[in-house]
Amino acid sequence: MKRDRLYGITIYLLNHGRTSAKTLAEYFEVSVRTIQRDMDALSMAKIPIIAYPGSDGGYEIQEGYRLDEQWVNEEEFSMMATALQGYSSAMGENQVVDLCEKIEQLSKDDSHILLDFSVLQEHPLIYQHLQIIKTAMQKHCCLRFMYTNARNERKKIVADAAGCMYKWYAWYMIAIMEKGYRMYKLVRMEDIELVKDMQAQPHPALREIIASMHDEKHQQPMIEIRLRCDKAKKLSILEYLPGEILQEDKKTFLYRLYVPKDEHFWYANLLAFGDRIEVLQPITLRKRIYEDSKRWIQLYQEL
Repeated sequence: MKRDRLYGITIYLLNHGRTSAKTLAEYFEVSVRTIQRDMDALSMAKIPIIAYPGSDGGYEIQEGYRLDEQWVNEEEFSMMATALQGYSSAMGENQVVDLCEKIEQLSKDDSHILLDFSVLQEHPLIYQHLQIIKTAMQKHCCLRFMYTNARNERKKIVADAAGCMYKWYAWYMIAIMEKGYRMYKLVRMEDIELVKDMQAQPHPALREIIASMHDEKHQQPMIEIRLRCDKAKKLSILEYLPGEILQEDKKTFLYRLYVPKDEHFWYANLLAFGDRIEVLQPITLRKRIYEDSKRWIQLYQEL
């Protein structure tokens, strides 16, 4: 915790210049005495801290000091650049592109790893949603939107956004309502608007919120699926339907995977293999495929 705070203080001083101990104490939620000890620790770590007395006094870092020379090596800069490039390929935000260029200038060596997440790019409307959510959090106000859940039920919702997360091949907003924190899939949100007369509340760190949601079993319910698969499609099945091989013979293998019950991407992947896989369990899924198949046959029987 102290190490994170020392790093945070260094970044803050580099970005803001001379700052009083009181301001730093309030920002990092510690005592003035703790800030004074932190300054001693930074000086011992060869960070050029300068202390100024008086009413206009405070602490600042010597002009010209560069953090990269002391804290991050070339390999770490290369890793940062690679990660940002991957994020940029999926999001395409101008700020991310600019940040990539800045990091790349500090990284002299070319990375041997390239991350291309452009395949994850969603409809432009999703990025509009992300910007509105970001604005709401910056202005500390709530959001109002229409939401359609996985059961096709529509409802108007007012919620206080805590952040966004990319999971299960989709963007989700984590927000709090009367009953606690919930996840909302952005593609199911419509008519999003700021509620400026409703003040948002402070939130814990997003990772802490998600961890607490998991602890309270608020995550999406999962179902177990068992398949009999054609061995000729083994690699493709492992790639698009990640799971576990239970048993193999010369031509087929038994396969188990767990999928989110109320999502649909896995069902599309399942159907894409056609007669190369057979659903053994659950029976409800077998019946669903059978009923869907009958409707498809009826739809295309005139061809």
